[in-house]
Amino acid sequence: MCRRSATGGRRDVGQAEAVSTAPSVSDRLGSGPTHETLGWNVGHVVASMVAGLVGSVLMVLIAVGLGGHATATTTDTADLWVLALSQVGLWGGLAGGPWLVSRRLGSASLARDFGLVFRRQDVLWALLGPVLQVAISLAYSPFVSNEEVSKVATDLAARAHGSPWQFALLAVATAVGAPIVEETFFRGMFLRVLRRRLGAVLSMVICGVVFGLFHFEPLQFPALAVFGMIASALAVVTGRLGASIWLHIGFNASTMVALALQTF
Repeated sequence: MCRRSATGGRRDVGQAEAVSTAPSVSDRLGSGPTHETLGWNVGHVVASMVAGLVGSVLMVLIAVGLGGHATATTTDTADLWVLALSQVGLWGGLAGGPWLVSRRLGSASLARDFGLVFRRQDVLWALLGPVLQVAISLAYSPFVSNEEVSKVATDLAARAHGSPWQFALLAVATAVGAPIVEETFFRGMFLRVLRRRLGAVLSMVICGVVFGLFHFEPLQFPALAVFGMIASALAVVTGRLGASIWLHIGFNASTMVALALQTF
């Protein structure tokens, strides 16, 4: 339907209405439940974090009992299977929190409540992952050596003891499991809570900083915080988690590829 304007021009009424009601970038993350109607709050976020940390410690203690050796008592020297159990406990909280909140306080849909939706074009964001890894290495190079920066990942890979299947398990957990779980929690659940009271930019900064801190790696913190902010920006701009998940996959996978080339 067209309507003639006061100046004599023609305009499509439906198109004009669509333009006038189109959500701004700062509102896109509100798709699904609006910021005002979120059924969950920061308390649920903290509870999920605590549950994950407690679950991780409990799984390590179980591993100590099963393995009966002291090396399982610290994640700095633990075998890969112990770390795997620890990760299961951590993910239980980080993934279980959003799932439970969605079931009890939301629509029972992770897609609707947290934006866990994928589009075919999202996979292209994985290509940015290796670029960010190179940029981080260059940014760190004036201050610390590349060996120091990659020490955590190198030590983790060494615990596979040259076993291809153990390394494959580590790669899948790092490049697939971690991105899905962490993005659902941090950019899905946590970022939406922040956006309820704060602006888009401040929410992205806080989400990135907390994401970096949660990894408990002081040397890696600046890089992880910046990555978290970039992933948060993608979640805000696209209104879904598919892009940030694929970015996270590319970021982590590039590390695992580099370690595989060094190990085998």
